[in-house]
Amino acid sequence: MKTSLLPSTLFYYGQNIPIEQASQFQQVIVEPDNIAQHEIDSLKEKGVKLYAYLSIGEVGQYRSWADKIDRQWVLGSNEYWKSTVMDMSNPEWREFIIEQLATELWKKGFQGFFLDTMDSYQNFTETADEKLAQQQGIIQLAKVLNNKFDGVSLLFNRGFEVIDRVADLTDGIVAESLFVGWDAKNARYRDVSPADHQWLLNKLTAIRNKHQLPIIVLDYLPSQEKAKAKVIAKKIQSLGFVPWVSTVELNQIGEGLR
Repeated sequence: MKTSLLPSTLFYYGQNIPIEQASQFQQVIVEPDNIAQHEIDSLKEKGVKLYAYLSIGEVGQYRSWADKIDRQWVLGSNEYWKSTVMDMSNPEWREFIIEQLATELWKKGFQGFFLDTMDSYQNFTETADEKLAQQQGIIQLAKVLNNKFDGVSLLFNRGFEVIDRVADLTDGIVAESLFVGWDAKNARYRDVSPADHQWLLNKLTAIRNKHQLPIIVLDYLPSQEKAKAKVIAKKIQSLGFVPWVSTVELNQIGEGLR
């Protein structure tokens, strides 16, 4: 895939998004709780395709609507991210995502959803049947989102287990930590091990070659390591992927494909 055909992509989850800088990118993924309506309108007027971050497999305790979660929708908890892991096989949880979350975001003018935490169920399922039920729930959710919101764009964070069933529904695959990443357990930045790097590279290359999908790689570095961030971004781009290298908070303009 030629780099010139890949969409320049910005992830910005902080408040007060710098409109002029952000508008230099073709697509921008934001944390919808941190962006004002006038900022949404401004970015769209400048021709940016705007995606709302939407965590489908986990719910952060800080969400204003977290108290609406029914305990029957829950699989467990992620202590490192202080979040609740959700049961994707539960139709009521999927309906909540669609009717309460996605519908409101669509009304605000978002043109797409970035579906995160698609594989969180893996640490809370043991049998093949349990995992399959979770995967089928994710597939069903993606299909309903695609059908309900006319012209919607979807980006998936990984979702390797379901991609063969939903590749035609997505505009691209996002994957974190190809070269450098964030160790949530120990709260530190880290270099990715050679074995983990090669495993992920093989996965991403296979998906790109099979489905002809843009691959967006999201790597993390502290803000003071700008020179290293530029080097990492160039490495990612040289592999034919869309780079974005920024802090784990994603609250600043990092290094990407312009």
